[in-house]
Amino acid sequence: MIKTKSKIIAVSGYLGSGKSTVLNILDKKGFDTVDADRIVHFLYERGRDGYRKINDFFGEEYILKSGKVNRKKLGRVVFTNTTKLQILEKLIHPLVYNEINKILDKNKSKFTFIEAVSLNEKKLISPVQYSIWIDVDKKTGYKRFCKKRRISYNEYEQIIKYQKKPDKIDFKIVNNGTKTALKKQVDNLLKKLSLCPNTKRS
Repeated sequence: MIKTKSKIIAVSGYLGSGKSTVLNILDKKGFDTVDADRIVHFLYERGRDGYRKINDFFGEEYILKSGKVNRKKLGRVVFTNTTKLQILEKLIHPLVYNEINKILDKNKSKFTFIEAVSLNEKKLISPVQYSIWIDVDKKTGYKRFCKKRRISYNEYEQIIKYQKKPDKIDFKIVNNGTKTALKKQVDNLLKKLSLCPNTKRS
């Protein structure tokens, strides 16, 4: 019997839009989820492939005493230098897609929700069935993101300038309000897609 790969529902949005919150809501409902940013964190741990590539190309000054990659310092460099950003993507993106594909290969569910700024469908072993964009106004997004990292508004704008919207957006969620309002929008979207938590292993 030929195994059917889990199809992808992409969840994307600018920094502070609430992508991780949406993914967490879906995860708690029982759906299979993948957080691309967590994969990057994993790859940046001491001794892993991402760590080695950053250390070899960018240098030891981008490694924290804890042994992890200094993502804040690295981000400030690449988001002000297009060439270095492209180099970083060439170094890390193949590793990220490799890890995502490992997960997709094991998943037995009909759909897998993947949170990422953008996805290159050609590098995935499963098709992107739907694309969900989490929209947010810049000031709200900045306030949320600042709870994680202390950056200026100008730095925030500089980063999201490099974050591209997907070419194809099937559904949009506007997340300028409360978590309760966000949950309602997620529930409504799942109804539109005719997806229930019990479909996870269908």
